[in-house]
Amino acid sequence: MGGVEYLPRTMLGNILLGGRVASLRSVTFAIIIALFLSAPVYSSDHATSGGKSIGRLEEKLEILKCLQADSDKKLAMLSEKLEGQAKISEELFKQAKEEVKKTDWFNLYVNIALAVLTGFVVIVALFQEVIARKWKKTKLGMEIKLRSPDSVMIVSSVVAPQSGTVHEIRLLYIRIKVVHEKGVAGESVEIMPLRFWSVTDGNAEPIDSFLPISLHWSYFPHDEFGTIRVPAGSFRYCDLGYFERRPDGKASLTIDTVFRSNPVGAGIIPNVFGPGEYQFELELTGDNVKATKGRWKIKFDAWIDDEGRMLESISIEKMRSILAR
Repeated sequence: MGGVEYLPRTMLGNILLGGRVASLRSVTFAIIIALFLSAPVYSSDHATSGGKSIGRLEEKLEILKCLQADSDKKLAMLSEKLEGQAKISEELFKQAKEEVKKTDWFNLYVNIALAVLTGFVVIVALFQEVIARKWKKTKLGMEIKLRSPDSVMIVSSVVAPQSGTVHEIRLLYIRIKVVHEKGVAGESVEIMPLRFWSVTDGNAEPIDSFLPISLHWSYFPHDEFGTIRVPAGSFRYCDLGYFERRPDGKASLTIDTVFRSNPVGAGIIPNVFGPGEYQFELELTGDNVKATKGRWKIKFDAWIDDEGRMLESISIEKMRSILAR
């Protein structure tokens, strides 16, 4: 054929269509082949102008080589970016897993706390009265002072059992002052002497014959329970007992319990004590009162008709702690 002939341009389309699944490098190579094949072909009659066409083709090949090199560079950069993004994604995934674990532990703690709180609320609802009584315990204090009006001497009339003769005797009452210290009014309050000890040369020996019976409240009628109400912010007196003159001129102490004890072995009256030194323990209780114990030591000897001098002859002192029984 004479003149310039061109290959069918549909070849480029076929190459590109066949490269749907090819990489960018394969596409670039296909473009180079297509451009090369589409270059004009000269017959022998045009040998002179063929050299120029070959020169232009070489220029195009150089350009294509530069394009391919640039494409390779961009592909390398893109690959690096993708690898970096993959590392970042992997790190974010790890962090997300850690956050999920933390969230799971947090939810576990929250559920446990809610369960404990729910159980506490249920317990409070079931035992609210018991809890209220415990937390609203009234606090009362006990003190004994050898001065009026805590301790007073009175004149009492006594009828002789056989003759019926009435005669007067002097009694020195020692009282316990019960003071309200905290909380609401104390209900059904009572004081009980728990134990007595006889002290000889500093050694305290328990008196086994003593009977612990509730004490009588001052200025109130005797009752079988020996309880009373102590108003908030106020006080009440309770009789510890009274001193009286014995036939030998000595003093004796009778503990003023709500019941009079009958004589026991050898004619001993459990709540009556002769001259000497003793220790005794008192316990104060009540329906809503915090139980309180105290221990005192007392010493007395002769009876004196004068109140002031009699009080001076008596020694009574609260001990610092409750000794072991």
